[in-house]
Amino acid sequence: MNEKIFNKDECLEIAQIAAIISDAILDGLYHKMQEGYISTTQQIAKWALEFYNENINTNWEELLMSESGNCWDDEIQQFANNKLKDI
Repeated sequence: MNEKIFNKDECLEIAQIAAIISDAILDGLYHKMQEGYISTTQQIAKWALEFYNENINTNWEELLMSESGNCWDDEIQQFANNKLKDI
């Protein structure tokens, strides 16, 4: 398995992503998964890492200035809501 070691700033960003996902969908995910709180937070951590890896090269300032006008946390919330719908 090819595992990446993250530096402090990367870890902080992934933690922030997880916090935003949790704020957006924790209760809904907990009720859909029916597997307990720890399993729910583990899933959120996996999704935070997935979002980070998928968007590592995204220029958030450009995206904000684009037609979508979405900022970083808007994109995370949209990602989380899409993941919740797919369960």
